Amino acid sequence: MPDQADDLNVFEIPDYAATSAGAMFFAQHFDDLTWAAGQSILAEHVKELTDMIIEAMGNSSKSSVWNSDIFQGVGLSDTSQAIDWAQRHFKFKADAAKRVVRSNAQTSTEATLCRYVDNFNCYLSDLLTLLFTKYPRSLNDGDGTISVKDLFGHTDVTTLISSLANRTVSDLSRKGFADVEAYYEKRFGFCLIPDESRRQSVTFAIAARNLLVHRRGMIDSRFIAMTNSGHHKVGHRIDLGNRVWNEFLPDLLRSVHEIDKRAATKFDFQAAFVLPPNKGADDRLLES
Repeated sequence: MPDQADDLNVFEIPDYAATSAGAMFFAQHFDDLTWAAGQSILAEHVKELTDMIIEAMGNSSKSSVWNSDIFQGVGLSDTSQAIDWAQRHFKFKADAAKRVVRSNAQTSTEATLCRYVDNFNCYLSDLLTLLFTKYPRSLNDGDGTISVKDLFGHTDVTTLISSLANRTVSDLSRKGFADVEAYYEKRFGFCLIPDESRRQSVTFAIAARNLLVHRRGMIDSRFIAMTNSGHHKVGHRIDLGNRVWNEFLPDLLRSVHEIDKRAATKFDFQAAFVLPPNKGADDRLLES
């Protein structure tokens, strides 16, 4: 089901979200995006810096620095030898930075997927908290029991409801995204992701995250059954390739854009500003 979210740059940080749950998601999205791009950006900066240094060295053959004790001490008294040695030294530094990025690319990609799926699950928990708070009668025996110890561990009803929402989404997501969707549909008559291809993508992303976190990425029969991906082999390690950046992350972000707008309209939630990151959770939101 195409929607306006498909025309958006989903990696942009909006000024406001349709709900406070969405605002918290996008604030975390900014932190995750900055972290995910950090290594590559840093390596590129190192390369640019070393290229400038190497070029400057080639243009400074008459500089007295080449006759300094630093180069005399390594037996490079000849200026041309000193320049050649220094250029090779800095090129090695630039190449080393790029090698670090390449060697950690798979781990970085997998960690990025895990963080984004966790943020998505937190969003669903926060949205469920809003729904439980607005419609307290929607809570029933199916949401489990609470011990007296847990009950008195909460300072107010709001934190208790939030805890129930977190536990509900966490328990359901371990079973699979289909169970999360079924819960929202049955309890609130709300379909999270109407588009079938996007639902399949999000389902796979969540299942892949669970596989990476709980089985070090080793494929099992449960994963194959949940994702209907018969081409994967049990016992093999999952290979996400370029799908994280090209498919999973855009689909997760588009889903939040779309879910948030429809939920705000259906349940009459108030929009919230997305404040700069690195603030406490209680300080991030200002209701408009």
